[in-house]
Amino acid sequence: MKNVIMKPVLYISKRNKSDARSQDGLQAIRIRGFFLGILMAFFVLLLSVVAHASMCIVPPEEGSWVNNDSETRGITKLEFRMECRDVSQTICSGGICRRIFLVEPHYFIHLFGSCHPTDCDWGEVEGEQLTGGLDGWYRFYYDQGFAKRYVYVRTYPHWPGWLRLWISTDFTDPGRADYVMDDWFRRP
Repeated sequence: MKNVIMKPVLYISKRNKSDARSQDGLQAIRIRGFFLGILMAFFVLLLSVVAHASMCIVPPEEGSWVNNDSETRGITKLEFRMECRDVSQTICSGGICRRIFLVEPHYFIHLFGSCHPTDCDWGEVEGEQLTGGLDGWYRFYYDQGFAKRYVYVRTYPHWPGWLRLWISTDFTDPGRADYVMDDWFRRP
């Protein structure tokens, strides 16, 4: 009889220990959840102070290019570059300041025309990346006094290693005929 009484008591006792361990486990999970919540709140606060950071991604047009037609009478070579500028801001309101970290891409092109004995340096100008129906193109503008030149440049994903240059020339002299150049360039 004693064994019959002891077994249920031992069984109940083991079960209580198991329940106690489960309760301890739940308590540990609650404590971890509490600290995880505090950690998440800290990161949300940190992100609200930092706001966000932007990126400048180097385009495939970056670098030096030469005209595929070595006998061209137009543009013989070009250099395309991107410059990433810091435009971060500090915004204060009610004695609380936050810093917004931003960078902004700026695009430049430097053209060289066919001249003898050396190529004519058109200089470097800043342009813009186009969107919408002209997505993928970059537009630049040269005012050379005697002519205004509208320069467009781009690469195509399905033709890697090639760059297209399209220039519309508008002469100030009404007696000179305006014209368009459309040339392909490759890496030197």
